[in-house]
Amino acid sequence: VFLVVATVLAITKLTGAAASILAIIAICAILAIGILVNSETNRLVCDQSVRLRSILSQTIPEQLIDDAVYNRYGYKNLNISIIAVDLAKSTAWQSKIKDPVKIGEGIQQFQSMLFEAIQQSNLGRYVADTGDGCIGIFGTPEQTVSHSLDAVMAGLRILYRYQQGCKNDSDKFSPFPGSGVRIAVHTGSVVVGNTGPKQKQGYNVIGPAVNQTARIEPLAPDNSIIISQEIYERINKYFDFDYYGEFDLKGLNEQMKTWLVTGVKKITTNSSRIPPNCKFHNIDGFVPLDIEQQIANRQRHNFTNIDFMAQSALDGGLFHGRAVALYTVAFMYF
Repeated sequence: VFLVVATVLAITKLTGAAASILAIIAICAILAIGILVNSETNRLVCDQSVRLRSILSQTIPEQLIDDAVYNRYGYKNLNISIIAVDLAKSTAWQSKIKDPVKIGEGIQQFQSMLFEAIQQSNLGRYVADTGDGCIGIFGTPEQTVSHSLDAVMAGLRILYRYQQGCKNDSDKFSPFPGSGVRIAVHTGSVVVGNTGPKQKQGYNVIGPAVNQTARIEPLAPDNSIIISQEIYERINKYFDFDYYGEFDLKGLNEQMKTWLVTGVKKITTNSSRIPPNCKFHNIDGFVPLDIEQQIANRQRHNFTNIDFMAQSALDGGLFHGRAVALYTVAFMYF
């Protein structure tokens, strides 16, 4: 613009007011162009920033992205819960399928399901792939007192979705690979932070509790959830269990007592799960003997479009869909 103005002045030999007006017009044009360029630059930077945060959020908790970018979050020693998941007889499944595309797609679909189940309601973090399984953590970066409960609930979601997926051949749920899934949950003190190489930003976890979780996972029967004694002591009032045994942990020179989670405690065996204002508390101990079966029937027949395991509450509450069925049964009696 300055070059054009200088050329015009040289050719026309403008002086005085005309030259001043032309110079002002040139300055205004330069400012306008600068504003447009700056605005477009800011838009591009903003778009790239959003895209970068979206990519980083796949491996780093949203609230720690800025700290990760500027290398500020470091390491912390925390008591959290860890979940380890693995496919049973995956090698045999791969040998049978043989097609690398189908194998890759099957494992990816399975691990995508694990990611969604663990990170549902932002209660857990999917932190690492382990071949055809994964490691997830609960209780960080947001500190929660319910991290052991959240981890077992995630395990139940995974088990339910895996079994449902294998039973259903529709387009919505393709069968998952393997012949079953093994899930282990343990709690303990670990170090969390960017534990990988400096060239790769991530949010991971290391420590004895992680190794212990990985050691008890292979001990679990197919399609089961195995937990440590520490987890059992934290959550035994919410779930039903079978004592599984005490095992030597390979390579760790120690033993661990283990339990198998068999389900959530029934309404009739845990009165604390019935709200204080419910009329069940005022009926002289009368509860229909088949109430659990009635609840299950209501779930199947009256709420066929609800995935009771998937649609958990945002606060991580236990089976709110089940409560809906319970109240439906209650209305029948009261």
